[in-house]
Amino acid sequence: MSDNHRPMAFRRKYSDAQNAAVVDAVLVDGLHPQEVERLAAAGELREGLEAFTMPWRTVQDKAGDARREQATRDLAAADGDAALGAIGARIVATLDREVARLERSQRHGRAEPAEIAAAAKAVREVGAMRRELERAKPRAARGGKPEPDSSPERDDWLAGVAAAE
Repeated sequence: MSDNHRPMAFRRKYSDAQNAAVVDAVLVDGLHPQEVERLAAAGELREGLEAFTMPWRTVQDKAGDARREQATRDLAAADGDAALGAIGARIVATLDREVARLERSQRHGRAEPAEIAAAAKAVREVGAMRRELERAKPRAARGGKPEPDSSPERDDWLAGVAAAE
C-alpha cells in the first residue's frame, strides 16, 4: 500500500497529563467542571502543565467516566456478597427511577403499554431473585452452618428488592 493510501492515525486531543489533571481536579479536589475549564485555560490547573482548552462538559464527561471506571474496579475487587449487594442495589435503584419516569409519563398520557409491561416484568424478576435468595437461606440454616451469603450488603439488596415489589 502506498503512502498516499495509508489510513490516518487517530490523534488524541488531550494528553494523559491533561486528562489526569482535570479528573483529579473534579474527583479529588472537588472543583466544579466550569472552574476546571477556567483554570486549565489560564494555565493554573496543575504546576508544570501548560494552558489548554477543554470545555467544561468534556471535563464533566471525563470525570464521570473515571468515576464509573473506579466503581467497576471496586466492584471487581469486592467479595461475592458485597458485589452482589452493590449490583442488586443498582438494579433496584434503576428500576425505581424507571417506574417513577413511567408514572410521570402516564400522568401526561405518554406512557407506552410495552414500557409498563417491561417494568412490571423486571419487578417480577427481581422479586423472583429475592425469593430464591430467601429459599437458599433455610437450606444453609438446616445444616447448622452459618449462612455463607449473609452480609450487610446482601441484606440491603434483599431489603431493596423487597421494597421494589
